[in-house]
Amino acid sequence: MLRRIAPDDTPSSGATRARSRLPSGDRRRGSLGSGGAGQERRIRRHGLPVTAHAHAHCAIVDAIAAGVDGIEHRAAILPGVETISSRQVYANSWMTVREDAIRRADGSDGIYGVVDKPTAAVIIPRDGERLHLVEQFRYPVGQRRWEFPMGTAPDRAEVAPDVLAARELEEETGLVAGRMELLGDLDIAPGMSSQREHVFLATELTAGPARREHTEQDMRARWFTTAEFEEMVRGSELVDAQSLAAYLLLLLHDRS
Repeated sequence: MLRRIAPDDTPSSGATRARSRLPSGDRRRGSLGSGGAGQERRIRRHGLPVTAHAHAHCAIVDAIAAGVDGIEHRAAILPGVETISSRQVYANSWMTVREDAIRRADGSDGIYGVVDKPTAAVIIPRDGERLHLVEQFRYPVGQRRWEFPMGTAPDRAEVAPDVLAARELEEETGLVAGRMELLGDLDIAPGMSSQREHVFLATELTAGPARREHTEQDMRARWFTTAEFEEMVRGSELVDAQSLAAYLLLLLHDRS
């Protein structure tokens, strides 16, 4: 079946605030913008309307057809790159890995290995001049790392960003936010992954028991002053790229 998507019909990415209202005159931060028909769905959380958009990584403009041995072949056009075919080479409960055969604008061929993961949320819990961090063992680097609470939904599910943020915050720290504000979006590793992340500021916090998953059994959490946080960054004690990028969004938010 052929399906052609006009350039302005590509779904936009983004997230929304939970339990808060957009200030007058600010329609960008915390807003999802407009999407094509069928791209918008509305849910209600805590009595407030919330809009969620699916995140699109490219516009498929030709055909999607089942290939031999269940391998999916697709032709897509990106700026300067044509996707000739795509096949999944690995999958688990958290991610899939695909290899795409591509053709560049000059006619040369190539391949891309892409890690696909569901949309993630990173949460900055703040109480005055204090920030709440979690620490856990990160297997790929073989070391423990301090970072802001963050995560994705189980089984590669896509969940409304504000709902995901509230869930991850409570699971990892036991904190419940009275106010959750969207600060911005991040492409986590665009050179190798399609995953996008939404950054939230959580305030008006109430403490409770953490509800960590079995895989988070080694996690610990504590408060740091902003001065301590920045000193950890300077001393390379806090090197998580997502947390550092999220903190920059927080600084920009505070200046506005």
